[in-house]
Amino acid sequence: MSFLEFPPLGQEERPYALHEMNGRVAYGSAEEVEVVSKSGLLCDYPKVDKKQLQTLQHSMSRESVRRVFNERESNRFQQAVDVWQRNGTRGLLEFMGNVCEGSRFAWPLTGAVRLLRKAEEEVRGAFMLSEEKICDMIAGVSTNLNWKSNWIRCLAFHDDGHCLAICQPSDHIRIYSVGAVSRTPITLKHIRQKNVAQMAWKPFDAMVLAVACEDAVLVWRLNPKALTSRPPAQCAQVLEVGASFSPVTQCIWDHTLSSAVFIVSPSSSRLLIIDTTTGESESVGGWIGPRIRRIWSSPDHSKLLVSYYSDTIRVYDRSCWEEEKWTGLFGGCVAAVWSPDCSCLLFSNHDRPSIYSIRFANRIEQNADKQHILRSYGADTPIEVFNLSEGSCEEEGEERMRVVGGRVHDMQLSADGKRLAVAFKENPSVIALFIADWLPSVLLTPCSLIEGASYGDAAIISFCPKFTNGSLLSVVWTAGRLQYIPLVYGHSTNTYADSTLFLSMSSDSLSSPREMLFEQRLPQEQGSTRKGNELSMRQVGVDEANEEIQLFSTSTLFDQLLLNCSEGGKQNVTSIA
Repeated sequence: MSFLEFPPLGQEERPYALHEMNGRVAYGSAEEVEVVSKSGLLCDYPKVDKKQLQTLQHSMSRESVRRVFNERESNRFQQAVDVWQRNGTRGLLEFMGNVCEGSRFAWPLTGAVRLLRKAEEEVRGAFMLSEEKICDMIAGVSTNLNWKSNWIRCLAFHDDGHCLAICQPSDHIRIYSVGAVSRTPITLKHIRQKNVAQMAWKPFDAMVLAVACEDAVLVWRLNPKALTSRPPAQCAQVLEVGASFSPVTQCIWDHTLSSAVFIVSPSSSRLLIIDTTTGESESVGGWIGPRIRRIWSSPDHSKLLVSYYSDTIRVYDRSCWEEEKWTGLFGGCVAAVWSPDCSCLLFSNHDRPSIYSIRFANRIEQNADKQHILRSYGADTPIEVFNLSEGSCEEEGEERMRVVGGRVHDMQLSADGKRLAVAFKENPSVIALFIADWLPSVLLTPCSLIEGASYGDAAIISFCPKFTNGSLLSVVWTAGRLQYIPLVYGHSTNTYADSTLFLSMSSDSLSSPREMLFEQRLPQEQGSTRKGNELSMRQVGVDEANEEIQLFSTSTLFDQLLLNCSEGGKQNVTSIA
């Protein structure tokens, strides 16, 4: 399969993806995007954009606030001691120069400050390359397309879906509540909170957030019953990782041991595990060999995929920490997802624009103690599932062609495993959305191409873990917009089929004279045998009277019924006239 099977992009005047209804994505204008964002499906989710985040920046620094409230309560000596403790020798000399301004001691103090500032600049310049190297290492493994320059560095939804954490380029973390009750976002900032690469919410806990920083991991513990807009730094536990694990680019919680955190650094070939309760740490892996790029834990946390800066991946069985290894992966694995039942792994490589799968099967074995244990083994050879090579895609109603696809930057799977979103490196302005089926074999059915248009490129893609109506895809666009795209399918379709919002937009989508229909297999809940893995594409005119209805296709049964009703109404009006 290739991009030839995808439906065309939206029209030039209506390029934005609004929502999906049973495999069919409706496109609209920027005004319609605003209407969808205020609908009942999305009204509980925080509205975040670049301008709104900029207004949250504090107008006064901590130094200004401290000077206003403390200066008159202390004498000059106490002020000098306080400045020296906070800003060091240069700060003390600057303070003394301001105090002695106009006296005979002013010029030597000013000269000393100038000399010290020059020395600091030279020392800082000597270490500037190392700082740039650290940023390059983080950007090379980040799921953010433009980690250095994007207006959001990373985001994290809570597993319960009740809050969203967003990190800005200034390393300020804003926590938004998801729900009917809206409040000012909570701001987290710590002196060690620098070059934040990732955030992870602790499972089964309301407000505990792990933050991967340059040289440490911060664990923020917030009291949900006494939340403030700016929790103090004492709420953060600092987990030291040492120079060999700096910078920290990934941290994930271990669901089997709820107090343990897995820590990854591209400068190390080992995986660091820290118990946040006792502070004890242990590293796993080889002391020599390729460095670790990223890790992915299976939904039940029984398997752990480790990707290296080589053509090798390893999958560890968490029950005994035994590994399986696959080599020759064209530059190494850069993106991966696990199926909901943990029986299948999808991944993509750095140098090959394709999605591959590895199927795992369980086997009962005897361990050294003659006890029967359940082990899982993967297939020997990965199988190519979908070819993502660059291709030209026609815009609906237009003669222009767009280049889409290429090497994968990131892949995200919805919590129910039915939708897969893929972002690309070379052509990041378009996201590929697939319908995923896992049994009896892996099948990725092209659903739609999601374009950012004036919103820019897709920097970050993520699925909200809790969305009762299907799936909710969130996209951070580089131009300063966080867009939520509801993907409604299955039993939830009946609930919103008669919605005025979806009705009007679905009818507008049917106004096109040609529709691309994709015949898909029935979903799992139907219980019938799935037939065929081939995808057939046909051009169907909407004005044909005896048009065949294809269930579970990009043109849904609801769309066809809506069209028939509208045509029937027109015929009745004509007969009456």
